[in-house]
Amino acid sequence: FGESTDGLHWEALPAPELIWNDRQIPDAMEAADSLTAMEAGAVEKLGDKYYAMVGLPAARAIRTMIAAEPAGPFTVAAKNYGLMENSGQHSHTYFARFLRVTDGLLVNHHAITRRDNGRGSAICYFAPLKEALVDREGTLWLAYWRGNDQLKKQAVPLAFSKGHTGRVRLAGENLNTARGIVVEGVLVLPEGEKSIETWPGLYIACDDGQGSNILVGADGVTHFGLVRGPQASVETEDRMAREWPFGQTVHFRLLLKESVLEFYLDDIYIQSYSLPTAATGLIGVIGSASEVSEVTAWTAG
Repeated sequence: FGESTDGLHWEALPAPELIWNDRQIPDAMEAADSLTAMEAGAVEKLGDKYYAMVGLPAARAIRTMIAAEPAGPFTVAAKNYGLMENSGQHSHTYFARFLRVTDGLLVNHHAITRRDNGRGSAICYFAPLKEALVDREGTLWLAYWRGNDQLKKQAVPLAFSKGHTGRVRLAGENLNTARGIVVEGVLVLPEGEKSIETWPGLYIACDDGQGSNILVGADGVTHFGLVRGPQASVETEDRMAREWPFGQTVHFRLLLKESVLEFYLDDIYIQSYSLPTAATGLIGVIGSASEVSEVTAWTAG
């Protein structure tokens, strides 16, 4: 932590105190190499508070800490602490930074694939920009940025086969996922503690006979998992439960290019996710026409 009056001459100051409350302190904080524990790469004043997007390298997670002053102390956010999480074994995203623009505040970050670049690191993309929002309770959320509507270059009519076995109804036309697609629609969420096998969602076919399901349950709890063919059982890799007051009917957005995607409910960012291999362009909806409806797709530009 440092301070400057002109941007050229700096004074080193003590690091801000971090108050963890009932959250677990990152393991590396207690290790000898404590510098690997956290990366406070983004701090911005929103309203009367300072919000830090703190990176945890070991988990490839971005979490939120809040302070009344830039010198701290910083405490963990009471809600939506896990701003960007990788709950499975794969790292889907990292390196979040604030980006101040003329009409608001945006966030940029990496989208991380499961493909190696030949030098021991994963191939990464610049993820679509997101809007940073703070609600009345002072909680930081990421949301769909309307500027991304410019990606919707060509509408693609979709018709889903009614006679397909299982709960997956496949689209009759392959989409250009190599170029990038945007898919939107409406989901009616299950009520109560129903089995995940009954949840509505999306199916995405991938190379090598693989695929992934996105299943959405009550309160917008979303599971991302691997599947071998549309009818096979799902292996859940990631689970994200945003503490947002979703209703029973929600609008979803899927942005997908090659093997990386991100998913929104009612414009609230849910999760970034990397597919096991590149998408083939074949997608499907999971559930009846009353559970998944008004599905529209666009090829991105």
